[in-house]
Amino acid sequence: YTVSLLPHDVFLSGGTFLRGLFFTAHDFVFADGDFLTLMDGLLGSLSLEKFMQMLPEFRLAFSYFTPMETDRIAASAAALHGRRSRDILRGTGPRPQEYAYGAALDAQIREAMGRMKGEDKVKRPGSAEETEKAGEEARAEGRRP
Repeated sequence: YTVSLLPHDVFLSGGTFLRGLFFTAHDFVFADGDFLTLMDGLLGSLSLEKFMQMLPEFRLAFSYFTPMETDRIAASAAALHGRRSRDILRGTGPRPQEYAYGAALDAQIREAMGRMKGEDKVKRPGSAEETEKAGEEARAEGRRP
């Protein structure tokens, strides 16, 4: 396949092209490994900002595949980079600094929300029992839990 088959400007116009391709001819992806190589090159050429902008459309486009098919695509994509698909699934998780930052940000948001509601704090249930109790209270008051 050549880039003329999937022009860069068509690709950059959004995931609409891919949605149409996958909807009408998703077997094309499995017919030849060159298509995935081409896709990998095009995805690799995107800036992070453009990729993040297009990500929802990509997710929608790939939703035309069954879970088994997405596993096959993931395995092929991982192989392009000398990896196995299960290697990609193993993440290290957030670093302690990232988790601490997220927790601090969450606390600031909850505090601001509490002030907006005229309360000192927004209650955050901790255990499953507290969560269920808060849900029951909300339903009793006619609110959505």
